[in-house]
Amino acid sequence: MEGLVPLRAPVDTRGILHAREGLRRFELRRHAPSAALAPLVSHFWVVAWDLRGQAPHTQVVLPHPCVNVTFLPGRCQVTGSRAHRIGSRCTAPGGCSG
Repeated sequence: MEGLVPLRAPVDTRGILHAREGLRRFELRRHAPSAALAPLVSHFWVVAWDLRGQAPHTQVVLPHPCVNVTFLPGRCQVTGSRAHRIGSRCTAPGGCSG
C-alpha cells in the first residue's frame, strides 16, 4: 500500500486469539490513514503469511465492534459488528488487507 505511513505503536493483539502462536505464522501491519480519511478510518491493516512447506494455520479472531472492508485475492467483503469468533485458514503464501 504505497504512500501509507506505518503506525509507530506496537502490534495491538486485542481480538487475535492465541496471538503469540499466530504472530509466528503471519505478519500484521497497521497503517495510519491520510488526514482526509482520519475522521472515518482508524487504520488500514495488512496480514501476510508464507507457509510453504508448513502445515496450514487457522487463525481465530474476535472482531472489534466496527465495520471492516476486507480485500482478499479475487474478492472484497464488507462486514459489520459480529458477536462470534471468526476463523481464517492460512495456507502457502497469501495475505489480505482492509
